[in-house]
Amino acid sequence: MNTSKRGLISHFLRFAFLIIGLMVGCTVQAHQFSTAYLIIKPDQVTHTTQAEYRIAIRDLAIIAPIPLDHERQITWGAIRTNQTEILESLKSSMTWRYGQHPCLASSDTPAFEIDHVAGLAYLVIHYRITCDGQYPDGLDYHVLENIDAGHRVLINQSSTPSSSGASRSWITADGSIVLTPHAGSKTGFDFSYLKEGIHHILTGYDHLLFLLCLLLPAVYVRKNETWVPVDSAFSAIKKTLWIATAFTLAHSITLSLAALQVLHLPTRLVESSIAFSIAVAALNNLYPKILGSHHARIAFGFGLLHGFGFASALSDLPIHLGSKLIALLTFNLGIELGQITCIVIFLPIALSVRKRKAYRMIGMTAGSIVACVLAIYWMIERL
Repeated sequence: MNTSKRGLISHFLRFAFLIIGLMVGCTVQAHQFSTAYLIIKPDQVTHTTQAEYRIAIRDLAIIAPIPLDHERQITWGAIRTNQTEILESLKSSMTWRYGQHPCLASSDTPAFEIDHVAGLAYLVIHYRITCDGQYPDGLDYHVLENIDAGHRVLINQSSTPSSSGASRSWITADGSIVLTPHAGSKTGFDFSYLKEGIHHILTGYDHLLFLLCLLLPAVYVRKNETWVPVDSAFSAIKKTLWIATAFTLAHSITLSLAALQVLHLPTRLVESSIAFSIAVAALNNLYPKILGSHHARIAFGFGLLHGFGFASALSDLPIHLGSKLIALLTFNLGIELGQITCIVIFLPIALSVRKRKAYRMIGMTAGSIVACVLAIYWMIERL
């Protein structure tokens, strides 16, 4: 084996073990992203700002001292009893300001409500922001900072009298947030959803593992009931394109339907089914008689389930239909860019080492076994 071949195999093995290591390290939280929602509306009569903040109760339990009942659940009574502690915990993580001057954030009565987004329970907190007759132009947001790097806040801000008249919707991570509606595009929308779509797929370890299980045999063909390396790289590329296209088409359909609230499935069912799809795809690499070698069909069938998983970041967007459609299109484009990036990295390496025993033993066999075991573990935990 020449030096270049050894180098390719070495790079492939490192890449494979890196992916598996990341997935093992993420275990149960493989796709359960943390998203908060913030609606900001100016009150032109009182020259104050009304803010409606939604945070998942499972996230709130991390930062606020809320006691659990005997079944280790958070009750509505516990939330009301600890209302002061909850508000204080959030106050230290959310600082409103106008210029360099801090604003006063007080909670309206009733301060709390319970809502459900994407099948999860959310606490709704109503704020009134006072900035000496001005409207806040900044927010220092540090909820779950240094705790959950995947936490995002989806913001919808209505226009103020001094702005151009367009509302703005965007999604962002922790940090210093600029609150000026006219800072976005003319449609009131910026391309944060594109970046978030890329982030969503690259940190969606279960989606990546499913895609990897489908791509591993893309450089093989079935002959005499065994996997045989393809003779032509073109056939592998063609097969990969069919798989990617089928997966994209399928998850785009259900992502759109779910985000537009045409269809809805319980989060627990969706996440468990996604894990199940990984296990089946991995087993099919080991025993192709389960579903056959038509991986594009497998990608389409299970891709419909994965679309519901992608939609969790866009559920119940507090924006009008036009902006929602733009957000949906841009978010989905980000997912595709992230997916293409993974394929562009993986496929050339796989094509170069497809005839090597190391690829068959470590990539196809060992990799599929690890993926199957990990997927079953995820499925049990999520159920």
